[in-house]
This record gives sequence, C-alpha cells and structure tokens, in this order.
Amino acid sequence: MLLGLIEFTWICMMKNRIFGLNCGVKLSRLQSWARLVMVIGSAGWIAGTAVGQTTLIEAVGRRGHVYDASREMLFISMSDGTVARYHLPSATLQTPIQVGQVLNGLDLAPDGAALYVTEDTPGNASAVLYKVDLDTEVVSSIRYPLYLQQEAGGWDISIAANGLGFLTTQYAGAGKLPVRELDVRDDSLRIRDDIPRPGGWVAQDTNLARNASGSRLFFNESRLSSGPVFFYDSGTDGFSDFMSTTHSSTSPISAVSRDGDLFAQELAGNISIRDGDLGEVRSLLNFDGGVVFSPVADVLYVGDEHRDEIVAFDTQSWDELYRVSAGADLEASFALGTGVMSITGDGKTLFVSVAGGVQRIELVAPMSLVIEPFPLVAGERGEVLISSGKPNAKTFVVYGQNLGKTFVPVLNVELDIQQPRLWGGAMVSDENGALVREFTVPRLRFAEIYLYVQGVQFELKSNVFETLILR
Repeated sequence: MLLGLIEFTWICMMKNRIFGLNCGVKLSRLQSWARLVMVIGSAGWIAGTAVGQTTLIEAVGRRGHVYDASREMLFISMSDGTVARYHLPSATLQTPIQVGQVLNGLDLAPDGAALYVTEDTPGNASAVLYKVDLDTEVVSSIRYPLYLQQEAGGWDISIAANGLGFLTTQYAGAGKLPVRELDVRDDSLRIRDDIPRPGGWVAQDTNLARNASGSRLFFNESRLSSGPVFFYDSGTDGFSDFMSTTHSSTSPISAVSRDGDLFAQELAGNISIRDGDLGEVRSLLNFDGGVVFSPVADVLYVGDEHRDEIVAFDTQSWDELYRVSAGADLEASFALGTGVMSITGDGKTLFVSVAGGVQRIELVAPMSLVIEPFPLVAGERGEVLISSGKPNAKTFVVYGQNLGKTFVPVLNVELDIQQPRLWGGAMVSDENGALVREFTVPRLRFAEIYLYVQGVQFELKSNVFETLILR
C-alpha cells in the first residue's frame, strides 16, 4: 500500500515530537472556539475547518437586536424595559438605557442617529413607540391611539432607506390590525391604507425584516392558515401583491437579501426562499434555528438546531459552503425569541439569540487545500496548493486512508483523518497564508488507491481533499 511506500513513518515517538499527538485523545470542547466545516460537493472536496471565536452576550430577557455599524454596537431590546448595548471591539456590555416597561422589536433610523423601539404594554386607549437619541441617550415617547378596543401594544418595527418605517401591533385575542407608517423626519405616525391585504389590515404579530440597505421590507404574517407574505419597496414607496404560502406559523422569522431580490422565511421547520415575485425558488429542509443574509456577499446563513451549527449557503448555486459551530445550544426559532439573527455590516460577525442571551459568532473563512492534477499518476508530478491559511505560519500536510477524529495537542486542533501520517516536513506559508508544494507521485503496488489529505496550522485546519492515485 502507498502508506508503506512513502518514507515518512508516523510512530508515536514522532507524533509526540512533531505534533505532540497522543493516539486516542479526543478533542475537549473549548467554549470559546467554533468549528467551521466546508462541504463543497465538487470532486475531491470533503470537509474543511477554520477556527472562529464565539462569545455569549449575557442578556437574559433579550427580545430583538439590531447592529449599528457606525458605533460598532449591538442594541438589544429587553423584557425589563431596557436596551442593552454590546460594544463589539471591546466585547463588553455597556450600561443599558432605560426605555420603557417591556420592549419588543426595534430598528435604527437610516442615518443611525436614533433607535426606535416598540413597547409591549399598552395604555388604556393608546400605546407608545419609543425614540432613543443615540448621541444624548434621551428617550422620547411617540404615542398613538389604539385603533380597536382589542388592539394591544407594539410588536415589530422596520425602517426603510427612505426614512419611512412600519409598525405592527398585537391583538388581545386573535384578529387583524392596521399597519402604521412612521416618518422619521418628524416622528409622525399614520395608518397606511394601501396595504395589499383585504381591508388593508394584517394579522396580529406580523413580523418584519429588511435588508442591510433598507431598500426592501418583508411582511411575514402570523397565525393565519394561508400564511400571507408581501414586501415594501422604498424606491417606489409601494407594496407588492401578497402571496399565500399555505403555511400557518405562530411567530415566523424571515430575512431579505442584500439586493432585495430574495426573501427567506422559516416555515414548518424548513427555510423557504422566495424571489421578487414571491414565488418559491428553493426550500432548505430541516433548518429551524434562525436565518439572515450576508450584507456583502451572496450568502445565506441558517441555524441548524439539530447540530447546533450555523450553515452558509451560496444563494446563486444553493450549494452548502460551510458550517460553523454556534458554541451554544440552538433552539427552534420564533420572532423576538430564540433564533433571531443579526449580522455586522462587513459580514464577519453573526449574532443569534439563545437561551442565555445572544451568541456572538465570528464567521472565519476556511483554510483551503487542493491537490492537482486529479487523479494523480504514479511517477508523475503533482502539487499541493494551500490558501487562506495564517500568514507566515508553520504549515503541515497529513494524509491517511480513513476519515476520523485525531486531536493534535501541540497545534490545539482536531484533524479529520484517522491515524494521519506526515507528508514531508514543515513548510511556512507566505504573507497571504498560501503555499505550494511540488512532489513526485510514488509508485504503487496496486492499480489505484484513494487518500485523504489535509493541511494544518496552529489552531487551524483545511478541508479534507480526497485524491485518487493511479499506477
């Protein structure tokens, strides 16, 4: 076999001397590190990993959250009436702002100067929307009369790029309610009468989502068997026709792509993807842990509550790109509850609501390894190409015949190959984290053999590449 022909023995002494490898040692789960797995699906690719940090933001009683790129701050509405503030660069919770009694949905004004927050608790004949001046932290109340005796407090708010926001409310029982428009120029509220629903009303607890630019807002109605959805376009100040999804959901969550051409919503434990005509173009099965689009790339992130992972999908091909461990238990998502997601403007950090607060997850690009050509032929030349590794870092290449888990203590990383053997000595990546190793393919005693190959650096590993060697 090839493993016997390659002249790099992997006895336990060498494992300990080079890698500090202890056969049989399993990876202890480090709470502060996430595991990123790439599944590309093309020939040769199997799985890849990168290391990303996760942090629990302790915000028990969190409701919704929104990220402010200008302040590098995550604002979190809380059930105790405060707005929690998490500063991303320092990874600290700052002093919360006391706003109201019980808060629900929230959103930023397009210029980032103010935060608007809905209040769950109504008065006798009116309810209140709060405005927080983010420079002075002064809180002001925007009151509005209840349209019906059964109308309760505010539920959700989303603000478009043109400065017009939409406010949905609750119902004491089950019923339909009007949608209020907020004009952030003068903080006026009015009932919008051109909503594309019978009577111009929507179901109670209608959930809202927008893309990063605010060009489109998605209305996702709850508690109706027809599951109606529609969207608002800020460029035309108009609404689409509504579409029935034929799925009822109590508190569905949704997301809008960066260009506004795709809408993702969770329905019955799956993710339904709709285009600009609201027709379903794709269904991602068995995902129910949250959903958000990247603001900078054609990527959709969804939560896999069964494996406690965030899964990235290419929105052009719908291939699964990679997975990253959430570092916490993901639960079934619902509006203003677990699974609510937001993301930073650069698309590098994702936030998801979990039982103990909000989990911060760094979305690190995976290290890549490719072997060329495919297949390899004994006696001829081949190349190992590594990219997206750490720059100027010691790099190893290992191989084996079986997939499995092998922990390398000195590198603090778990390889995805059983009984891995070292392929040559250590190499050093360039300033871009890349390197190329040329080699001569060894002679074989058999007609062909498959090998699994993986690159590794300190606390970082590549995908596993399956290659075929022919005699």
